[in-house]
Amino acid sequence: MNKHDRRNACRRFNYIFVFSFIVLIMFNLLQPVKEYSELENRYLQKFPEFSVKSFMSGQYMTDMENYINDHFVSRNFFVTFKSKIEYLTGKKENNGVYVCDNGYLMEKPANTDNELIADNIAAIKALDDTGRYNVSVTVVPPAYEILQDKLPKNTYRDTIPRLNAMLTEAFQGTDIKFRESSELLRKHKDDYLYYRSDHHLTAHGSYVVYHDLAEMMGYDPLGNDDFKISDVSRAFLGTTYSKALKKTNPDTITEYRPLETARFKVRFPYEGTEADSMYFPAHLNEKDKYSYYLDGNHALTVVESPNKNGKHLAVFKDSYAHALVPFMANHYETIHMIDLRYYNDDFIQYMSDHGIGDVLFLYSASTFMSDESLQKVTSYAKNSPALIQGYGKVLGSKPVNDSYFTNTAFIGDSLTDGFKSYANLPDATFLCGTSMTIARLEARPAPGGGTIMERIHEGGFDKVYIMLGINEYLVKSNKERIIKEYGQLVDTVKEHNPDAIVYIQSILPVAEEIDAGGPIYNEVIREYNDELLKMAIEKQAYYLDIHSTLVNEDGHLIEGASTDGTHLSKEYYLQWLEYLRRHTVNAEDAKNAAAMPVEEEIVSDYDVKALADEIASSLTFKDNLGDINRRVVYTNYGLDESKMANAAGYAGGGATAEEIAVFEAKENSYAEDIEKLAEEYIENRKASFKSYIPEEMPKLNRPFIFRDGKVVVVCVADDYGNIESIIKTHLKK
Repeated sequence: MNKHDRRNACRRFNYIFVFSFIVLIMFNLLQPVKEYSELENRYLQKFPEFSVKSFMSGQYMTDMENYINDHFVSRNFFVTFKSKIEYLTGKKENNGVYVCDNGYLMEKPANTDNELIADNIAAIKALDDTGRYNVSVTVVPPAYEILQDKLPKNTYRDTIPRLNAMLTEAFQGTDIKFRESSELLRKHKDDYLYYRSDHHLTAHGSYVVYHDLAEMMGYDPLGNDDFKISDVSRAFLGTTYSKALKKTNPDTITEYRPLETARFKVRFPYEGTEADSMYFPAHLNEKDKYSYYLDGNHALTVVESPNKNGKHLAVFKDSYAHALVPFMANHYETIHMIDLRYYNDDFIQYMSDHGIGDVLFLYSASTFMSDESLQKVTSYAKNSPALIQGYGKVLGSKPVNDSYFTNTAFIGDSLTDGFKSYANLPDATFLCGTSMTIARLEARPAPGGGTIMERIHEGGFDKVYIMLGINEYLVKSNKERIIKEYGQLVDTVKEHNPDAIVYIQSILPVAEEIDAGGPIYNEVIREYNDELLKMAIEKQAYYLDIHSTLVNEDGHLIEGASTDGTHLSKEYYLQWLEYLRRHTVNAEDAKNAAAMPVEEEIVSDYDVKALADEIASSLTFKDNLGDINRRVVYTNYGLDESKMANAAGYAGGGATAEEIAVFEAKENSYAEDIEKLAEEYIENRKASFKSYIPEEMPKLNRPFIFRDGKVVVVCVADDYGNIESIIKTHLKK
């Protein structure tokens, strides 16, 4: 070939190359833009929005590069082809997943971070130290540990045994119950315990753990014969498959539906939705079929059963709980699943409001060794206002046994008389009777002789519970007189029992048919209860809101709780007793109730709360943002409180990644540290939301982080409008 021909050949090649390149680009641009990769189980990079700031920081070019990589034509083919080539060359691991015998794709365990593990253990201990909860812990081992004989040679590390040793040692000598299920799972290792293509336990594996937790949690587990067991899908390819992209047999999603228990209700309070089942079939048509169990990740999930046993459990959890809680729900009235990665409210207050005394930390070993969100527990366990038991409404507490009611008087009417029949408290004194009113205490005979009022005058009780009012003429015009007489009774009780803890129990609701016919009306009962609460605070007594546990959505007595519309059936008397067990005041609380702690004075140059409020009102958020305790904000961002002047924060309930945080450091130099810690915080949020709500990733990829002197502002939203101008104007004030 001569020189001229070679030149023409080169030109033709260049033309063809350029033409092909242009066609390829045009083909890519004309392709429908996909938001989600089913193959990789993740959301793809969206086309980046241009701004001078993002361009100067390099973020725009990074996002553009990621966009091109994510949307390149035939990308799935090349991704799959690359993984096949790697496996053909003998590679046994891809993206943190081992290719194992029998088609198992097992996730490598997280590296042991002893400092983080110690912080998570300290968080659990901090909650137990409040003295309000029965705390239990289980950390579920991964397939890597139980099926280690299927791993590639020389890949096993003793990460999980070392973690369990740390947990066992840490909880020895405490009231915390710890259960580690490795031993029982190993006995069943030839069963279908773990999915081949996913990191979770199967339904059967969850059933085995459910049985293993029975003694620790205090329930009698149901057997296989108590369930209708059915396979609902045989086409599940989960998270480890999406990472490894190694062909394996699809997994089976199985449902265990109890034969005897009636329907459950599942609520998602932050989304404002609910369902009549713990199973969600729509997910069986999606890639993430594991979300069939309890609809996948939510910041807060509440499971309500038809059991009226007064047992309410909070489960701090990761997704391993989703297939396990449907078994445990058969033994509790309610289970409140709290995912601390996304839950930002004061869970101490939440548990107090819902009468929760039992807490279970249920995590996979991988999450426990790598997730920092557990440290929110430390902050709230030390700073929540809901932990301060003053006079008035009694907060939820660790349940007591019968000995608490020794030398206790129960003063009341026929409701208390019915309570006596089922409570089985032989060491308590019941000063009650049918048709009892405050005035009739003077004449009604007491056990052992004399009148009830004379027995009150004798004194000597350690605790006194009072429930009166339903037999009074409860009309609005009588309210002032009746509350005054009730207050005089409390004065008498305290005068003759000066060391007693005095409880005023709310007036109970009546059934709808009673309310409809009068003369007792639930609306009026609620008004009287409001006044009883105020009177309890005034008289330095304690108020027990039993009423709220016995009303339905319409404010009437729960249907089926009574045969005559007023008095309770055995089941609900026992629920009343369970409420009393879980709402108690100890002698130390009573001694210190008048000495409420005072918040230390905050010395700062800026009104950070006002700035946070101004930002919240100027921007549009999809979520309903609520303010966060400033100490919790410090903890969330890993800040040194001693170097902080003040902080304010707003966050949603977990349905989005949206939030606002405004910090004022004591010195400019620490503000620089805050800015760096904020960037690290955002990176951690990305790791959480990538698998939880990937749609939120665009917000987290472009957070607003601003520093001016001692002030740092962090915001995550869809659009930041003129936020920088708002901040600068505020700081000049």
